[in-house]
Amino acid sequence: MRPSSLPTSNSRRKAPKSIAPWATTTSAKMFPPSTSGTKNTSVKIQWQTSKKNTNFSTDSLLKSRETCGMKSNKSRWIMLLVGAVLIYLIVPPFFFLIKTSFVSGDTLFQTPTFGLENYRKVLSSASTIQILVNTLLFAIGSSLLGLLIGGTLAWIVERTNTPLRKLVYVAVFLHFATPGILRVIGWILLLGPKSGYINVLIRKLFSLPQTSGPLNIFSLPGMIMIEGLMWASLVFLLMAAPLRSMDPALEEAAAISGAGIMKTLRKITLPLALPSILSVLLLAFVRCLEAFEVPALIGVPAGVHVFTTKIWLEIKRDVFPDYGVASAYSVFALTLVGIGLYLYGRATRASYKFFTITGKGYRPRVTDLGKWRFLTMILICVLPLFDLLPLLMLAWSSFLPYYAEPSVEALSRLTLNNYLNTLGSFRTITSVK
Repeated sequence: MRPSSLPTSNSRRKAPKSIAPWATTTSAKMFPPSTSGTKNTSVKIQWQTSKKNTNFSTDSLLKSRETCGMKSNKSRWIMLLVGAVLIYLIVPPFFFLIKTSFVSGDTLFQTPTFGLENYRKVLSSASTIQILVNTLLFAIGSSLLGLLIGGTLAWIVERTNTPLRKLVYVAVFLHFATPGILRVIGWILLLGPKSGYINVLIRKLFSLPQTSGPLNIFSLPGMIMIEGLMWASLVFLLMAAPLRSMDPALEEAAAISGAGIMKTLRKITLPLALPSILSVLLLAFVRCLEAFEVPALIGVPAGVHVFTTKIWLEIKRDVFPDYGVASAYSVFALTLVGIGLYLYGRATRASYKFFTITGKGYRPRVTDLGKWRFLTMILICVLPLFDLLPLLMLAWSSFLPYYAEPSVEALSRLTLNNYLNTLGSFRTITSVK
């Protein structure tokens, strides 16, 4: 007798349903199910369901392809529209600028001629080389100063444990809320060589016999200082993100090996952030080449001319504006800007080789400054005063009939007549309209 628990020969020969050849979609045509019997009917239903699922997946794939095609067509049309708008805004002014630079004749009695006379005047002028040198020194110095201040603030805020460091963001956004020309006027009131409040205060504190100085904002260093302070906030915002997202693995390894804060900053942090630093520096350099407020209000009275102010002075001549010479100077200025933009593009493309921003879920390493964190706290509290003091000086002067340095005696002369005259002026009403 064979035990009942042992499998029979029929059970051994029976194949499971899961391996039936017609149970899969690819083999349905090769092994069609039989139409006889109850078991074959269930297999037929399974085969038909698999066929329907195949049709459904094919339809979904076609619909997804059509949707992607529609989206790509929409994005292509949007890019074409944006490109057409940019061409309309950029190409015509640039074309007329180039054309005007070849047209000479600056008076009503001269017949305009087409040639290289304007370029000859510019290149033969003794002041052109000095203007080029002033422009490069102004742009390089201002961008370096802005990078030094803004980059230092970004490192303190994002990578150290300095108290109150997040308040820098409030000061930065307040900086963008005020026009730059107002801050320039405020700095003139503070650092004017004769009546600037800081110079007057220094002469009183040190009992200096001179009637002007010791600081003079109307100079090339004064221009560089003011322009660099104006760009520090933008540099801070541009440098904060790379420093915030930098991989801390190498810095942690340096700390474990015994490297100090300054050595880690010099050997690890700065090399990792170098592509971002170079890109921000070139962007600030290009923007400083195009600056006008500081060169016009500080450089022109000091006799320090750059390309932007020279173009403006050629247009604002006493009798007839010389648009031809102004356009020739503009072409040289645009050449410098183009070189800067080309270098910026090269630096931006090269920065992709040094990815400091990744998809990892980590927090940046915070450097413990120890007792030095209170010094950096004082630093981040003092630097916003460079934006606040010019505005306070400007507000003080607006309540006086004539300028006077802040004092108890000057408080008695405060008045609202300046505001009343301004609000009642016809020019104010038309400018608001």
